[in-house]
Amino acid sequence: MRYLWQLFVEMLKDRRQRMVLVTVLALALFCAMVAGTALKLVNEQNDILAQPKLLVKGGIWHLYRAYYELNDLPNTLEGVDSGQLDPYKLSIRLQVVASLLDIVHSLQKDAFATDEKGESQRTLLHMMDQINHWDQQASSSTPLSDSQLHQLTGDIRQQLPKLLHDINDLAGTANVSQASLIDSMRYHYRELFIQLAWAVGGLGIAGLTLVIYLLSYIFRERRLSDSLSEMNSFLELRVEERAHDVLEREERLKAILETSPSDVILIHPDGKVHFVNQRLLQRLNCTSYQSFSLDHFFADADAGRAFCRNLSSQQLIDEVEMRIGIRDPYWGVVSGRVLYIEQEPAYLIWSYDISQRKAMEQELVKLASTDTLTGLHNHHSFIQQSRCWLVNSAQPAFCALLMIDIDHFKQINDNYGHTIGDQAIQSVAHTLQAGLRKGEILGRINGEKFALLMPISTNEDIFSLMEALRQRIETHPMTIQDYTLYLTVSVGAAFYRPSMSIEELLERADTSLYQAKAMGRNRVAVWSD
Repeated sequence: MRYLWQLFVEMLKDRRQRMVLVTVLALALFCAMVAGTALKLVNEQNDILAQPKLLVKGGIWHLYRAYYELNDLPNTLEGVDSGQLDPYKLSIRLQVVASLLDIVHSLQKDAFATDEKGESQRTLLHMMDQINHWDQQASSSTPLSDSQLHQLTGDIRQQLPKLLHDINDLAGTANVSQASLIDSMRYHYRELFIQLAWAVGGLGIAGLTLVIYLLSYIFRERRLSDSLSEMNSFLELRVEERAHDVLEREERLKAILETSPSDVILIHPDGKVHFVNQRLLQRLNCTSYQSFSLDHFFADADAGRAFCRNLSSQQLIDEVEMRIGIRDPYWGVVSGRVLYIEQEPAYLIWSYDISQRKAMEQELVKLASTDTLTGLHNHHSFIQQSRCWLVNSAQPAFCALLMIDIDHFKQINDNYGHTIGDQAIQSVAHTLQAGLRKGEILGRINGEKFALLMPISTNEDIFSLMEALRQRIETHPMTIQDYTLYLTVSVGAAFYRPSMSIEELLERADTSLYQAKAMGRNRVAVWSD
């Protein structure tokens, strides 16, 4: 120890040797920091295993959500049986369960990894078929009779316990699969941790050996000058190899980003572009990343500037739905975080296209509010649109609601068949729609019955408007193969009164409609207070 202390004091006397000693200590500190950072990364990966996102990826959360939805289904069935709820509400509840099970089906590779026989998949597909079958019955365009409705709810109640039991079994299988996956990952990180521990120990031993070697180097400096020159050459070669490795890593990272399913941007806040993958450049019609700017990326310039301001203040933004592109805008989910390149902040922005999902959402909204036979508002949508018009209109008192019913429609079905009956409904709907005025709302209420909310001015005669509508139907016959089918309608109307609900207005118009039918059909009648 005394010998080593003498060597250390002698090193401190020489400026060059002091620099060598400082360099050795800095290198040891750097190795310790590298080892500590690696251990921290391993610990962070273990923390990730405890996050609930794995439950979503494995489908467990969706299975439990479907279980709770089905467990609450008896309340909906009681409401439908008692008439308090529309079968449409039951259809919505079944669609929610079906969508959850569909997500589990898309994640089945992770959710049922331990089920080698595929029993869980077959059980899941059987459940999805059963629920979709109930949904088709509940959401049928033809209203269910009371007996059919009770039969449907009874069938659901009978099958519900088995469905709950099957979902519980699937959740158990998913839990086992997820636990197996997590155990495998944890074992991997444990092995990595052990290797890092050995590496840290090796670094410590190597550092100690290097210090001893440098202390003895003082007495052998002259004799080892040639060896030092050789070592310098070796270090230069290592630097070249390291530079080559760095270049290869950069190229590999660029290749990964180019093939990534996400569009990636790395840009300085002042507009200097570090990287943009080629697919995004092609989407935005940019010839090169030098000509790219965030003004090309965000369809709404104000929204883009707000995104950058929030990113600068929050440092991280996850999954914001925005319109992307100027020439051909599309919907995308955009995320971003702030990185530091040469101690300067830069925005790392990535996104992926959700146009198809948006189109499906719009199609679902359209299907939920449109009558599939005629393309008009269905009963629910007509009520909703009319109620909104009455609430938001500046003069709701100047309007009338017309109920229109095809005369002798049962005879058309009996004599010509339901296909011709559907064509008759479509013909009347087309004629009514062709005569719509601005602000009028037309919907098919049920069967052969239509409803029309008609704003009217003070100088208009409701009887004249109703007669014109009736005559328009009467003078537009249907042509079926080689003969012509003449259609007539009966029309009933009621005027809106302040504080009157749309349901009450429909009831009055329906009463007037039956008065018109009682007068011999092909007539018009107006509710009188």
